[in-house]
Amino acid sequence: MKLFVAIFLLVAVASIAGFGFVMLDHGMDHGNCPAAFAAGISCALTLNPIDLAGIHAGFLAQFTNTVFAKTLILALIFFALYSVFEKYNFGAWQFRFRLSPVLNKPSKFQFRFQRWFSLHENSPAVL
Repeated sequence: MKLFVAIFLLVAVASIAGFGFVMLDHGMDHGNCPAAFAAGISCALTLNPIDLAGIHAGFLAQFTNTVFAKTLILALIFFALYSVFEKYNFGAWQFRFRLSPVLNKPSKFQFRFQRWFSLHENSPAVL
């Protein structure tokens, strides 16, 4: 389960990065640049490379602050919901009690091994 979640998150992040890269126009005018939309200035109009880097760095800082803040809020909401459901459990013990004979039943191999081991546990060693 952990492996599936890790692979899913890796693919999700890679697809988001790929979509963002494909979305941009890579010409000299920076056609669909999200930093230009956020700053309200076209990237082509800023002839100074320091200003261009400043606009993009400012957008990146604003974007990461927004993404991390919203992710933190979402994580706190999920944690609160999980703790409420875990605390009250809403009758889950009844389901566990009903399924305990099925869940705790040893496998055929385990049963045979325990039977064999119980017979040979206190036997003297034969050389």
